[in-house]
Amino acid sequence: MAETVRNLTIGVIGVGMVGEPIRWWFEEKRGLKRNLELFCYDTDPARGYFDDYNKADIIFVSVPTPPNPNGSCNTSIVKSVVGSIQGEKIIVIKSTVPPGTTEGLQKGFPQHKFLFNPEFLTESQAREDFLKPVRQIVGYTEKSRDVALAVLNLLPASYYQSPWMASTYTIRRHTATEAEMIKYASNVFGAIKVSFGNMICDICNGLESSEGLDINYENVRDALGADPRIGPAWLDINHGSYRGFGGYCFPKDLRAFTVFVSELTKKISQPMTDRMAKIIDLFMTVCNYNYHLLLDQRLTIKDVSMHDKEIILTKRKAIK
Repeated sequence: MAETVRNLTIGVIGVGMVGEPIRWWFEEKRGLKRNLELFCYDTDPARGYFDDYNKADIIFVSVPTPPNPNGSCNTSIVKSVVGSIQGEKIIVIKSTVPPGTTEGLQKGFPQHKFLFNPEFLTESQAREDFLKPVRQIVGYTEKSRDVALAVLNLLPASYYQSPWMASTYTIRRHTATEAEMIKYASNVFGAIKVSFGNMICDICNGLESSEGLDINYENVRDALGADPRIGPAWLDINHGSYRGFGGYCFPKDLRAFTVFVSELTKKISQPMTDRMAKIIDLFMTVCNYNYHLLLDQRLTIKDVSMHDKEIILTKRKAIK
């Protein structure tokens, strides 16, 4: 597939935190013309995107995957959107979905070619992160393998790319399921590392208060982060004006991944079942620790997921 971005029309369904940088990239950075080369659609009328995405050759799907009542990932919006796409398209799933979802879509809608392109954005600088990605991975199914490189070449380059690394000319391929796992694993690791930093801080504070020892977590953090095998990311316990992890992704994805592993455990045999049970215990322990850490600050997961700094500061101030 040798077409360039000028020969392929692009669609974006869902122009929120994940979809907006995609629209911005193609319209404002690459100069694609709306309703001619670029077609954007969002159900929120305030955003003003009502283009006919079925006119596009490649469609990026970046719609919400909210939690079900049991915490699992609800992919119904993704499936509904895919079901509305006519003809034979290249469909790039951007929404965070459980491993195996893209393969399931490929089987359910065989007329299309499905890819999964995980997004690694921070909520405070989504455009900057999209423009300079740490990783750019286009995971494929067997049917979409032949178009993965063409889609990769439409996106901002990264030093780590799949299926092809421009910097080293190395062929590195990831399946869609691997790419889905990479996305979940990244967010779960982030939540665990935030919790680890807070745990070490609690232990430092315990030593100082009970033993009268001179110990400061910030000094410990500096030294921990200096080790390149550990790194400083996610060790700042006061990031976001509160302690613990929050935001749109970490709490939701950790809980959803825990349910995913729990359901997976029912399908496998011993001795792996016992190990999987311990994994679930670990994830639940991290969730519970974060819950109590927030509770001690009079905060809830909902509070720290709303991105309303005033709510957080008001509740924390009431403790003093």
